[in-house]
Amino acid sequence: MAVESVQAAVHRIVADILSVALETVTDASTFAGLRADDLDMIEIAMQIEDEFKITLEDDALLHLKTVGELVVLVEHAAGTPPR
Repeated sequence: MAVESVQAAVHRIVADILSVALETVTDASTFAGLRADDLDMIEIAMQIEDEFKITLEDDALLHLKTVGELVVLVEHAAGTPPR
């Protein structure tokens, strides 16, 4: 079984928490467009931190506009080479 990429995992988590189809979540998707509120963002961050065993800075999370920006943040925090 192939290891899930950071990008795929972030997309999956966002889709699960926001109850949207995985196909609708892309790097270009905005959290506003996906109708994510502050509580959703906290849940997404907690799930990512748990799954990747990382800590995401609250200040960085506040400024995220797109799923792609979140992917880059997670890659950086996890020490994963960027795509």
